[in-house]
Amino acid sequence: MKQSPFPKSDIFSSIRFTGQHKNYTNADTWYPSWADDDNLYSPWTDGYITDDTEYHDFDDNVTGYPCNSLDFDGRKAATAQAKIIGNDPLNLEIVNLIPRIEADPSPYGGRYPAGSLVHDGVWYYGTYCLDSDGHPTLPDWVTLGPLVGFRYSTDYGQTWTETPHTPANPLFGENPYKAKVKIGEPHFVDFGKNMEHSPDGKAYLVGHGATHPDSINSWIRGDQIYLTRVKPSIETINDASAYEFFAGHDDNGQAIWSSTFDDIQPILEWEAHLGCVTITYNPTLKKYIMAISCGHAPRHYDTMFLESDSLTEGWSLIQYFESFGPTAYFVTIPTKFISEDGLRFWVIYSANWDDKNAEGDPKGSAYSMSLHEVELIPTALQKLPRTQRERYTRLRNLGVSPKEMAYIFERDNIKGIQAWAVLMNLYELTLVEAKEVMMTYDGQFESLDEFQWHMFQQLEPTLILMTLEDLFHFNVDDMGINRAGQLTDYQQRRIRRLFTVSDLPDVIRLAGKPELLEHSRMHIDGMTFALSNEQYDSFSFETTYEVFYVTIHGLNVIVSASPIID
Repeated sequence: MKQSPFPKSDIFSSIRFTGQHKNYTNADTWYPSWADDDNLYSPWTDGYITDDTEYHDFDDNVTGYPCNSLDFDGRKAATAQAKIIGNDPLNLEIVNLIPRIEADPSPYGGRYPAGSLVHDGVWYYGTYCLDSDGHPTLPDWVTLGPLVGFRYSTDYGQTWTETPHTPANPLFGENPYKAKVKIGEPHFVDFGKNMEHSPDGKAYLVGHGATHPDSINSWIRGDQIYLTRVKPSIETINDASAYEFFAGHDDNGQAIWSSTFDDIQPILEWEAHLGCVTITYNPTLKKYIMAISCGHAPRHYDTMFLESDSLTEGWSLIQYFESFGPTAYFVTIPTKFISEDGLRFWVIYSANWDDKNAEGDPKGSAYSMSLHEVELIPTALQKLPRTQRERYTRLRNLGVSPKEMAYIFERDNIKGIQAWAVLMNLYELTLVEAKEVMMTYDGQFESLDEFQWHMFQQLEPTLILMTLEDLFHFNVDDMGINRAGQLTDYQQRRIRRLFTVSDLPDVIRLAGKPELLEHSRMHIDGMTFALSNEQYDSFSFETTYEVFYVTIHGLNVIVSASPIID
């Protein structure tokens, strides 16, 4: 691989495949769109779906429902579609929506599924053409043809209205035999369920292409990435005049959008290293994640993942996978399967069309709708030098809370809206804890003590307990005569994270048998204490306890409790 022209991401160091995967069907070209009925809807082609919709070793003799996007085995070129039901990627139901839709590819050799979007109950299904310079039996489709247009369905794929465009008269007028196609094999940016996270209510299409006459511009290889947008409706989706094309940036760095196709400019360029592209918006991280696949040779397709805050600029490389699949393609990230913290998600792709029963790499990669769970690895973890990693481990062993270590290590390293998710993943913080750390980073308080004191005054008692439990993880036997001013230096440092030592009253001791008032309140010797579920579960109400507690703003909080053995 040549040196990437894209800067390395300073937020994420890599992508890790967790090993969880599942394959469905024996077909490829899956681009699911999350509809308002909570189902995913996707094209598919070049294979078959059996009654059980499960993946099996590929067998051309299997009796299933077939579809191919070129004239093949006595069938006309067609595209098919399916509904994907379920929330667990490992247990999905695939419903094949028959019939396949025949569509003439001429004057090209094949006509394949492109951008697919379900929005406000309307399914827009695009097709694009491929050719082999007069040799339609060649397997590599060396010529990338135009986006033809979009058929649409108002009943989730039960019936269809065909596009008014044809391969000879395509939506944007592109012809690969006059100039290299630019909006090639386009796909809709995934903005979530019913396009809920679109920044302006518009649908964005991203495709790959080239401009140099000698460039290889095929279904899996190109030089540039292009972007166009439209307000989706039945009236606009096949109207080229309704589209705007990214046309560069003005002197102030603002994106220019033009209604003239000839003004189009690429958002990315890398000669002979780009290709089939998809983009997904990750709403938790407020990041766009781009996946690009590029074929260099048989059994050598590379895939890269990039991230950016913007669709039109600032793309940086997360990781480049060489020989991914090793022949993987049509890589996409469905928003439906992104985790709450944004750092785990599932990628869908197909692999090894050139040897459909070959062993895949990563494990489980197959000629199918192949789903794989991945995890974004925050750069913060990789930045820790070995000595600091050792310090991190020692502090954990000493009982320093993850939140405190986030303060220690990340105060100067993590900035931006996505940092809280990094904190949750790396330091195993709760959402509340991570937001507390981020509030401090954002400079709303002059000091950490001021911030912590503010939070202590604002939180509900149950959340105060969460914070105090984090605070009081020291041994009562080490507390001297049980006054805060006589704690060890280490214990005092921990206490100062919530209040100054002078703010903490005496730690008081009593003995008695607990009496339950409610799950978060308990009596001991006539005094009422707040306690967490964990503390409650640890008490036996037939036992007498020696209890150490503090009273803060009228709230009695148990520091520790030990059973008294008669």
